[in-house]
Amino acid sequence: MKKILSIVTLMGALSGAAAAAPYYSAVPAGGALTPNDVQPVYTVEGIYSIANDSGDPDMWGVRAGLSLYSNGSDSVRHQFSLNLAAQWGEEDYSYEGYNYSTDFFMMPLTVGYDLNLELTDDVLFYLGGKIGYAWCDVEDAWGSADGSGFTWSVGAGFKFMCSDNVHVKVGYEFGRTHFSDGDLEGIYGAHTISVGVGCTF
Repeated sequence: MKKILSIVTLMGALSGAAAAAPYYSAVPAGGALTPNDVQPVYTVEGIYSIANDSGDPDMWGVRAGLSLYSNGSDSVRHQFSLNLAAQWGEEDYSYEGYNYSTDFFMMPLTVGYDLNLELTDDVLFYLGGKIGYAWCDVEDAWGSADGSGFTWSVGAGFKFMCSDNVHVKVGYEFGRTHFSDGDLEGIYGAHTISVGVGCTF
């Protein structure tokens, strides 16, 4: 009898331990992103802007962005972004026989929307636009001046998926900055080529 009681007690203890063991499933842990969630993507791009007017400087620099995708696996993906760029340029001018160089610095802050269309599993075509505000500083032999104003651009390009979390993008944009505040007045138009990388964390 004691032997039977010992076996029953041992079996009860083992079944209790089995019931207390954790259960693992294929569902991601709480807080983990799935392809159906909004996907945050951080991007860094090298940009080169060719001035629309021959008297304006070409600009080069870098742009950082935070984007939110509507879905990480859909064939059509809506993307909203916040972008900050820093661009530098230089142009030579002549005034009454005196040649001088002028340095430019421009910093546009923009929000944007892109429509991404899946061409293959690894290639997306995108088109969209950005609007925002830009600040500019100009320095030459006579001193410095600054200005700011509304800026916008439209463009298109391709994204190549290197993995589920990393892509490389190549794009073209046409944009204008309308300087209306400060010492500078006028419109700066440019054709911009961008090459960058985006990562999902």
